[in-house]
Amino acid sequence: MTRRFRRGVPLYSGFQYLKGRLDAESLLEDLGIDVAYRLGKNQIMCHCPDLGGAHANGDANPSFGYNEEKMAWNCFVCGGGTVTQLVRLIRGGSEEDAIKFLEMHSDLTPSSPNDLTAKVQLIMHPIEEVNPIPEYPRGALNKFTSHPYFLERGISQNVIEEMKLCFDEAHCGVIIPHFFGGKLTGWQTRHLAMLDDVYICDVCEREKEVVPKYKSTPSFPKENTLYNYDGMKMALREVDEAIVVESPMTACYLKTLGYNNVVATFGQFNIPHAALLMAIPHVLFWPDNDDAGQKNAARIIEYLSPLTRLSLIPVVPGEKSDAANLSSDEVPDYLEKAYSYALFPMLGLASIGQIANVN
Repeated sequence: MTRRFRRGVPLYSGFQYLKGRLDAESLLEDLGIDVAYRLGKNQIMCHCPDLGGAHANGDANPSFGYNEEKMAWNCFVCGGGTVTQLVRLIRGGSEEDAIKFLEMHSDLTPSSPNDLTAKVQLIMHPIEEVNPIPEYPRGALNKFTSHPYFLERGISQNVIEEMKLCFDEAHCGVIIPHFFGGKLTGWQTRHLAMLDDVYICDVCEREKEVVPKYKSTPSFPKENTLYNYDGMKMALREVDEAIVVESPMTACYLKTLGYNNVVATFGQFNIPHAALLMAIPHVLFWPDNDDAGQKNAARIIEYLSPLTRLSLIPVVPGEKSDAANLSSDEVPDYLEKAYSYALFPMLGLASIGQIANVN
């Protein structure tokens, strides 16, 4: 390998000397790639610009990942390559042209005074300071009481305290805090007060005409985190499988029954959820008995079945029913009926919905 030098910085042939120096997000956006969110320390997930022309319906769920450590990209549909190949694929030109373009997005050569100012501002004012997590309702974290709503859902006092569930009088709703990576990332308020089948809340009505059933704090990270993920990882010390449900309250009910290896998606299953679950030997997905649940089953099959062993648990009879509608004696029976997705053709199942009829 030929060693070179520039401006007193040791450089190597190719583009490896740019490692750790690239402003990756600025680079991707300048290439016309829509950055969606960060996944872990080094991965940036984006909406693929359809480099191979194979995204029939666009890329609504980001499938294009750029790894800052490897300086490489990969799309589940289009394939992948090095960062210089990405630049050449989009901009054309030679390898040398691509490297010059990359240098403009490195700390070797700021592309403009404004870019340099922005970098300095980011160092002086980190993202956490610019977008802090909103203040938790005053005193709410100390009110881990057995509210009737939790009792009706079959959630024990131990789980209420562990998951820090509480009641917020201002919203007349229960608070479901979300901890991920040991940090509070936000919370959801589940409104309880209703009038003529419509949720009411004096606080929320000042912001919107229609009060939602669930209200999340700003920038709530439900698309790329999982509820009880930290607790599930601790449980993996004793078991080698995880149960995935949609609702945090359903997860709390299963935790009450002793299933600490459960996580919830807060609704729609996404590719980042698959990335969080791919290292688990066996994943069991328990869909809600509604259209959204069946769509989630289709997503988890598409995103996760190529990465690890996946099984689906039969849906619970009754419109919009889920595991929380079962008694403590019924839950184990349903878990035993979980079928591997790989066995579906052998069982003669024409659609995901038919898993409800598996005996």
